[in-house]
Amino acid sequence: MSKSLHNFTIREIPVCDGKQYGRTVSHNALANILNSSNSEDVEVFTSLVSRAMDKTPSDFNVQTNCLFHLSNKVALITGLTPLNFAAALINAGVGTQKGFDELKLLVEKILNKVNGLNLLIKDNSGFTTLHWMLAFEDTKILNLICQKMKEQNVSIDLQDNNGHSALSWVFLPPIAQDCKLVVDIAIVLIKPGANLGLKSEDNLSPIERAVGNPKLNSELINITFKRMQEEDTTKSMQEQDTTNIVKACFKLICNFLATERSVAENKFKQHVKVVTTKLSEISEKIKKYLDINDVFEALKIQSIGIIELLSKMLGLNINDKDTNGDSILHRAIKDETDPNFCEALITKLCYNTLDTDNSGNTPVQLIIIEPKLHTKKGAEYIGVLYKRGGITANDKELANNCWPEITNCFNDNDTFNVKQAIEIYWFNRILRCLRLTI
Repeated sequence: MSKSLHNFTIREIPVCDGKQYGRTVSHNALANILNSSNSEDVEVFTSLVSRAMDKTPSDFNVQTNCLFHLSNKVALITGLTPLNFAAALINAGVGTQKGFDELKLLVEKILNKVNGLNLLIKDNSGFTTLHWMLAFEDTKILNLICQKMKEQNVSIDLQDNNGHSALSWVFLPPIAQDCKLVVDIAIVLIKPGANLGLKSEDNLSPIERAVGNPKLNSELINITFKRMQEEDTTKSMQEQDTTNIVKACFKLICNFLATERSVAENKFKQHVKVVTTKLSEISEKIKKYLDINDVFEALKIQSIGIIELLSKMLGLNINDKDTNGDSILHRAIKDETDPNFCEALITKLCYNTLDTDNSGNTPVQLIIIEPKLHTKKGAEYIGVLYKRGGITANDKELANNCWPEITNCFNDNDTFNVKQAIEIYWFNRILRCLRLTI
């Protein structure tokens, strides 16, 4: 008996209960797709659905072709891309494991063979193709689509209507129920630059979700280190890809610890010990994949022990610089780490406070010329550097040109009145507040 698309329902398709990836995975999603009045051939359309979702297909090649034609027809009707529709079928429930595998092969084929895929398209919920592809929980597929996005210069941080990036969903159920899967998928997304600090509308970032999840909090570091260690022994992978994976793992650990430091100090201290021990254990295996930029990444942890270990592991001198001429101390100041941590860098690691970057600026001069550092913290930095001989005869004149409020805090004998500078900061801040209220 013929069915119109207006009353077509897919009751024969097994579905999952509840919600996955923020989408209701009931009949509704597919029913809305199929209940469009724009289809020209209802019988063909419903036949394709039936074959595509057959639990015991006689010919899997036929089923794959049905999926391909069905997904293209859906794209014409609704604008939902073939890739997104394939993921929708996964969420609806594919009848057999073989059918699931065939569907993955179809997606891989589309990603590998089809040119001109529009990866910027969003559905009504704001989901991109990358969001939908999480349904496969497959790193090979996610690597393929991330590569396509890179080729098209499409941001990997596109957010849905609730502000969730793809990485944000990795740290939410159902993926977040499996810590190994979380790490594997997160690494795929972090490699090309997914932002661990990007907040969704609930004001939580992906890494904050990880810290706040008891299961992830207890397992993430161990599993990530295991992944780093495994990458070194994986002979089939290109060394550059191994390097990117190890760096992504290390970035995940650094961001995890940095976030935990501000919300769970006791756990943070325990985990710093764990990370220090594990870094020592595998240092010989991973040191060839890390460089000074990874030391910069570790600055956000604000652990002298980890910085010292990394520097020793990589054979770095504390005054070594990156290509921009930034030393570890220059970067610590640019990243606005705690002044006490900067003082510990200087005292415990014997930093030369008069060392200059590629522009010829000492750390004090960097603070004076950088407006964002014209703060209480900036004054505290200068006070720390002054105690270690970091002020020169030229700094007062430079301050007069770039940060005149603190010029008089520089004395003629190359000393600095940090207390006065902080008082000036607070005075000027109060004045600004008064002006806003008048």
